[in-house]
Amino acid sequence: MAALFPSEVDHRSGGIVLSRQFLFLFLPIAVLLLAGALLIAQARVKAEMDRMVMADAGGVDLGAGRLRDRLEEPQRDLRSLATEVATRAAVDAPTAAALAQLTGELTTLLRRDPRYDGAAWVDQSGKERVRACRAGSGPDPVAVPPERLADLSGDALFVRTVNGLPGAIQIIGPDGGPTGRATGRALRLATPVAAADGTGRGAMILGVSKTYLFQDLMAPPGGAWPMVLDHSGNWLFGGSETDRWDLVVSRQSLANAYPKVWTRMTAAPNGRLVDASGIWTWRLVRLGSVGLAAEDPGDARWLVVTHRTAADVAGARAAIWEQVMGVTAPLLGLFALLSWFAAAHTRAREQAARAALAAEVAEREGRRRVAELEQAHRASAMLAAIVTSSDDAIVSKTVEGRVTSWNPGAERLFGYTAEEMVGQFVTAIFPADRLEEETAILDRVRQGETVGHFDTVRRHKDGHLVDISVAVSPIRDTAGRIIGASKIARDITERKRAVDQMAEYRRTLEMQVAERTQEIVAANSQLEAALRQANAANDAKSRFVANMSHELRTPMNAVLGFLALVLERDLPPEIRRQLLMAHRAAQALLALMNDLLDLSRLQSGSLVLEPVLFDLHGQMRACLGQVGEKAREKGLTLALDYGLGSDQAHIGDPARVRQIVLKLLDNAIKFTQSGDVRLSVRAGPKPGLVELAVTDTGIGMTADQVDRIVDPFFQADSRPTRRFNGLGLGVSICKELAELMGGAIAVESRPGQGSTFRVRLWLPSAPGGLSSAAGSASPVEGTAAPRHFTVLLVDDVVENLELAQLHLKERGHAVVTARDGEEAVALSRDRRFDIILMDVQMPRCCGKEATRRIRQGTGACDPSVPIIGLSADESLGERQACLDAGMTAYVTKPVDYDALADLMQRLVSGGAAAAPAVPAPSPAVQPAQGAVLQVGAASPDARRALSALRHALESDDVERIEPALHNLRETGLAGRQMRTLERLVHEFEFEQARAMVAGLDEALAARGALPVAVDQGLSAHG
Repeated sequence: MAALFPSEVDHRSGGIVLSRQFLFLFLPIAVLLLAGALLIAQARVKAEMDRMVMADAGGVDLGAGRLRDRLEEPQRDLRSLATEVATRAAVDAPTAAALAQLTGELTTLLRRDPRYDGAAWVDQSGKERVRACRAGSGPDPVAVPPERLADLSGDALFVRTVNGLPGAIQIIGPDGGPTGRATGRALRLATPVAAADGTGRGAMILGVSKTYLFQDLMAPPGGAWPMVLDHSGNWLFGGSETDRWDLVVSRQSLANAYPKVWTRMTAAPNGRLVDASGIWTWRLVRLGSVGLAAEDPGDARWLVVTHRTAADVAGARAAIWEQVMGVTAPLLGLFALLSWFAAAHTRAREQAARAALAAEVAEREGRRRVAELEQAHRASAMLAAIVTSSDDAIVSKTVEGRVTSWNPGAERLFGYTAEEMVGQFVTAIFPADRLEEETAILDRVRQGETVGHFDTVRRHKDGHLVDISVAVSPIRDTAGRIIGASKIARDITERKRAVDQMAEYRRTLEMQVAERTQEIVAANSQLEAALRQANAANDAKSRFVANMSHELRTPMNAVLGFLALVLERDLPPEIRRQLLMAHRAAQALLALMNDLLDLSRLQSGSLVLEPVLFDLHGQMRACLGQVGEKAREKGLTLALDYGLGSDQAHIGDPARVRQIVLKLLDNAIKFTQSGDVRLSVRAGPKPGLVELAVTDTGIGMTADQVDRIVDPFFQADSRPTRRFNGLGLGVSICKELAELMGGAIAVESRPGQGSTFRVRLWLPSAPGGLSSAAGSASPVEGTAAPRHFTVLLVDDVVENLELAQLHLKERGHAVVTARDGEEAVALSRDRRFDIILMDVQMPRCCGKEATRRIRQGTGACDPSVPIIGLSADESLGERQACLDAGMTAYVTKPVDYDALADLMQRLVSGGAAAAPAVPAPSPAVQPAQGAVLQVGAASPDARRALSALRHALESDDVERIEPALHNLRETGLAGRQMRTLERLVHEFEFEQARAMVAGLDEALAARGALPVAVDQGLSAHG
């Protein structure tokens, strides 16, 4: 918080904050102002440079023109001098008088015209014969003595002049002066002279004053000083005072001083150049244009040049910048002042606004600092107290190993007082064989490492060894340098003792575990024995249920049979009514017994479907006909709404389909007092699914009752005084059967508005319709009336024997009876029978054994005689066992004697081989996965999968069991059976799973061994 309030920091910090505010206001304005000044200065510099260049160009042009003008008159005077009488006389006859006269003429010319600095005649040999010049700085010319006359024979320009055309003028260099030494004050012009006969006699030379020639080459105001160069780059006239009055022939030329500039000048006759040396402007002056030696272009070229040095250019730029900054600086100062005032005002306002808060924060900060100091003091005191009161030894030492602090814990642990140890080497408490530990520890501490906890021993003052755990850390000063180490040592004597005790405990525990393991093994053995006993009990229960079924069905067969037989006679109405009530009660008891047996088999997974080709429409009509009497008694209307093709054949188990529909119709009639009951049949949402619906106008159910209606033994009214009887198994059995057939059941109901039970079943349609199965359901072809047979009836129960005998005799059959299998075998040896009705469970010799012996016999009876087994056992295993024994067909009790009569007609009419073919499902129409167990090609796959699962279960290895379980699921095992197996596996109930697999395998074996006629029937319908 202190950083937010300048009043809480020093004056410098406040100045920094103010400066930041000032810069925040001033910098944008300053940047814009400087940018504008920069643009203005650059524009003015460019304009000034352009002005300089234009001024220099004008000066060069003007100087070049005036130079040409000033050379015209000296040229005329030189030509005139060459033709003067005195000149002609001296040239023709250079006598002393003629030469004196010529000298006088030359002196007079110089005296008369100050433009000329000297004049001379040089003969053809190059020697000066006459020369007059101005002496020193005086105005009077003098004649040069003969001994000082110069020799120009070696001057190439002179030679060129002598050999030139008459009248041509050549510039041959500076004048030699009265002493003959070149002074550089005049420029010499030469023209050839000849005698009267035309013979060349040398040249006349006229020295033109440079002051006269170049006095007009002064720079205009604001312009650069011009200079004149010859064709070699030598200065004829320079920009400085010295160069302007002296012909610089012995000094450095411009061509040498500025080679790059000179190269540009020689490349272009006119131009300008701006480089690091300054601004150069030049123009070429061709002397031939004023009558000079035009045929000599090399010597007849001068350059008029102006040069502004880099310093001049920089000065001009500096002047412009000075002017611009002279305006910009005051503006910057003004804006800076305004920005500073604004920043100061803002700063003052902020400080005023924060003053109270700053004071409060300062006070709070002061309190916080005091609290921190107090806390630090308390922490320091607490740390000191911790160190003092710690049971652990806390010691500090130098990097050499000398003790610097020794807490009471160290005194108690090692027996030495602080006075005894401070200043001593810590190795005083080391055993002799542990001294190398200290060296290694100090080496690591010097490298900045922390030595973690390690167990070691130290020597107590009294000499005994102490087991300790030690940790060492480096101590650093404020600069980060390692100045020592801190050591914490803890007494672990008790811990070591505890570790030893724990080791002993572990050994003891291992022995106990071994003993317990043996006990567990023994207990497991007992559990396995108990499991075997439980399985045996379960098997006993199954046998009990089967026996109970047999024992109940056997008398029920007699009860129902005799009642039905009596009801066929003429009876008084009251007696008939009473007998009908008894018959219905017996049927209800039989239905209840069947429900209990079916539920038991469904829950154990031993109930297997028997899919055949059947007429669904006919089955539905038969179901309505079967419950029609009950509906008429209650005044209810029955209706069938069949939404499928009436001639369409379906594949499924018709008995189980009929069982589901009858139970739902019975319930609907039971709980409906008035109105109607409707059976609807529709195609399901997927191909192969059929939806059956039973709708009534009965009492209905609540939502809770609907949720629980499928639970076994559930009744909506469970009171002893309830109106409706029953155990509550009907809907539960329907649900189990529907799931076994690849479907489901759903219930819709409202109290007082009736109920609808919808059942979806996997009943795929068969190709070809009912016409393909007509043979299996039709009577024997060519039989106009039932035939009468000689029947051997075998049963150990007198009631059943008498009942069957009565029914058979009423149908015109001749009946011979036997009380057991032995008697039946004996009769078959002595007599011939058309058909044998064989009870299965009999004393002395059962029906299966008797059948085998009859099939093997050679008596009077044909061994292939049709044998129909009669039994109260509905299990597929028993059925298959009878068929394996040689029986032609198998009928369960109570016996439907009308159906038995039809079966006898079919078997005897065509022989045993003509047993009705039961078509199997078409290979092209398969039920959904998990719907039903298939007959034919699917059964071997299922049995192989069951065998693999049984072997996997014997290993008790889940990793082997899971894949085998998956393979079995792929074969199409019913959903409920698979769920039961999966539950047992997941609960590790492998023994029960093995028992269930064995039962399923037995059921599949029985289901797969159908008579050969099945295959023949399939081929017949193919």
